[in-house]
Amino acid sequence: MRERTNESFGVLPGDGAIPLIRLSDGGGSGATLAVMPYGAAMVDLRVPDREGHPGPVILRYDTLDEYVQGTIYSGAIVGRIAGRLTGGRFVLDGREYRLERNNPPNHLHGGNGGFYRRVWTVTGQSDDSVTMHYHSPAGEEGYPGSIDVEVEYRLGSAAWLPPGHDPAPVPASEKVTAPAPASAPASAAPVDLIIRTRARTDAPTPLSTTSHAHFNLSGGGEQNVDSHRLAVYADHYTPTDDTMTLLGRVEPVEGTAADLRKPRLLGEVIPALHQRHGDNYLLRDVSREAAIRHVARAEHPASGRVMDTFTDASCLQFFGGDGLTAPFARRAGFCLECQGYPDGPNHPEIDDIILRPGELYSQTIVYRFRVTAS
Repeated sequence: MRERTNESFGVLPGDGAIPLIRLSDGGGSGATLAVMPYGAAMVDLRVPDREGHPGPVILRYDTLDEYVQGTIYSGAIVGRIAGRLTGGRFVLDGREYRLERNNPPNHLHGGNGGFYRRVWTVTGQSDDSVTMHYHSPAGEEGYPGSIDVEVEYRLGSAAWLPPGHDPAPVPASEKVTAPAPASAPASAAPVDLIIRTRARTDAPTPLSTTSHAHFNLSGGGEQNVDSHRLAVYADHYTPTDDTMTLLGRVEPVEGTAADLRKPRLLGEVIPALHQRHGDNYLLRDVSREAAIRHVARAEHPASGRVMDTFTDASCLQFFGGDGLTAPFARRAGFCLECQGYPDGPNHPEIDDIILRPGELYSQTIVYRFRVTAS
């Protein structure tokens, strides 16, 4: 990859200047992405609306210091375990590990010093992609084993093709396919944001990462996501108690507020959700192959933007943003966090998220953006 000169986003004591790396879609859509090594985080993502005007579709802070002080994991890669590990403890190969309970009574997103708080190393960069690496030593945040983890961001028009070239490879009973835009230009290909994460370890350790972006497809025109419509193509979810502690069970979404198998208006969905938060959906059980599937669709009718989510992860955590605080408005953005089952170390029958020496951790997330006709 060619070497690039990047602008500075700020300076961290002990780490020096943190660059802002800008990517653009070579297909001419006007879509752009800005990322930084702190937290391997997306700082800005802009995609066009139905008129062809690019606008921001993720929440962002204005300064590096706000990212350092912030508490919403904005745009970052989180881990070693994304989500809540029950009680901050697990037993692995006969040994008990106790981790920081930074979201009492649980351990959340890898702890206060998780991947999102680390400065990653840029190992490759081109006009439309960037690759970053982080070495997590044994004992960091209480986890066993050293991990070398790499994340690649790639942005491009129709940069990824689903299996069989089917834009929505889901069971017929769950499929919700929007009509093709009747008035959109024939050359208006979808824009794909592809996030690939790979990792290896020298000792057994839990690992389940995700990208923690908060989406608002209005392009900056609306302060909350109430007018968005969302579908999540999952028959089952993993319930929690009032502290958002996972209960180690899998239950059907049928008859619950978590049933999003057909598109629903978020302004009506979020107030009815458990703790007004959002649930973790089981996309596949441990016996199924980790193939990339179409798992969710979000739409902002006024702008025409549609975002389809594809992943080979076993779970998807939906967060409706009701708990967001200043400088963001309540429900300013929603998350679709593709991940493993966070309490997998304690419930491997639901999802075994233990990475062992000689194995390759591999996860792909594709956020595909397109527009619909008015």
